[in-house]
Amino acid sequence: MRAVRVKEGSTEATALYINDNEPKPSPSHDQILIKVYAAGLNRADVSQRKGAYPPPPGVTTILGMEVAGIVDEVGPNAEDKWTKGDRVMALIDGGGYAEYATAHKNNTMKIPENLNFVEACCIPEVYLTAYQASIFIGKIQEQNRKKVLIHAAASGVGTALIQICRNAKVEQIFATCSSGKLPAVKELGADVALDRNGDWEKELLSKTEHKGVDFVLDPVGKNYFNKNINVMALDALLVGIAMMSGTVVENFDIAPLLRKRLTIQYSTLRSRPVQYKNALVKSFVEWTDNLKMFEDGRMKPVLDTVFNFEDVVKAHQHMESNVTIGKTILKLVHKE
Repeated sequence: MRAVRVKEGSTEATALYINDNEPKPSPSHDQILIKVYAAGLNRADVSQRKGAYPPPPGVTTILGMEVAGIVDEVGPNAEDKWTKGDRVMALIDGGGYAEYATAHKNNTMKIPENLNFVEACCIPEVYLTAYQASIFIGKIQEQNRKKVLIHAAASGVGTALIQICRNAKVEQIFATCSSGKLPAVKELGADVALDRNGDWEKELLSKTEHKGVDFVLDPVGKNYFNKNINVMALDALLVGIAMMSGTVVENFDIAPLLRKRLTIQYSTLRSRPVQYKNALVKSFVEWTDNLKMFEDGRMKPVLDTVFNFEDVVKAHQHMESNVTIGKTILKLVHKE
């Protein structure tokens, strides 16, 4: 089969190439083999390409953590759930940039009837990451977190979280992004869109009468950390999912954490045990009314650009240009 590999000795996007003779994987007892028609790009793929985010032990080094396609083969313990020919989308540990990929039977979801493979591939990684942060961990509904702040709101995870918060009946959504993306973020459902290069901290405090927000999703890290602490309300929660600007925070005072009873939690998804991911996927499917939210328009995947599989270099360069709104997807065409 064909699969994308990274040339040794280089970390640039131009190091990506297609190997035409990659061994076709076989599903284990609890897995299915998916004939891939769409593979999603994520920031983690870029980090892995650069050597900064190695796959978990035992996982293929082929990039790609979400796919959509057709079930091609079913492991003996997966026959109770999937049949050859089923249209599916899946969260996987790696191996998505390939013509075939394996997925655990319980980390796989049926594609809603109204979505094609490319649209469906916009869902697994980013919606599950956003759901994990806000509902599964953040419990924004159970704990009545009425005001939320979403950083990098035009990203795949950001666009997913805006929609999740809307369906969770959040009272007010604040969202940061670059100035050119502000209209798109507002259209998605953010109540207040803030220019990340402006004084968003001051503006947010002004609009909340200096009370702040109850929940923060932050993939930025270092550069936003102290500002996040400042805009958090009493008993607020921050969930960090990445550290794009760095990890070492200078002049950090822990007093506000005590004074405001703040909770700071950083979380990953890829390295979680399979049982955790099974529970997360099950919870997400149930919360979305068996994925009907994607059928009736309550949630809609945000697609930025589709690239042919052969243009994977251009796809990575596009993602790294930081001009995207939503997902970048690789489309595969099989020679039947």
